[in-house]
Amino acid sequence: MPPRESTRTRRPRRPALGASGDKDAVPALVEALKDRDKVVVWDAVTALGMLGPRATAAKDPLEILAKDKGKAARARAALRRIGL
Repeated sequence: MPPRESTRTRRPRRPALGASGDKDAVPALVEALKDRDKVVVWDAVTALGMLGPRATAAKDPLEILAKDKGKAARARAALRRIGL
């Protein structure tokens, strides 16, 4: 089994995926929404928002986060940028 990536390694990837504009990044970003590190989650939410309408597949996971007190504002902002 390969060693688990460190948080420091995982963090820089999220903004780059959002900036890429590639909707193929959505599954990886949705997976990052489940990360135990809140910075990784925030970066994934931000990246999904940067993808805008190309990230509509992330609607359900973002709506779940929008119900979480600590993550609601960012998740709702991402949903607005996506157009949902």
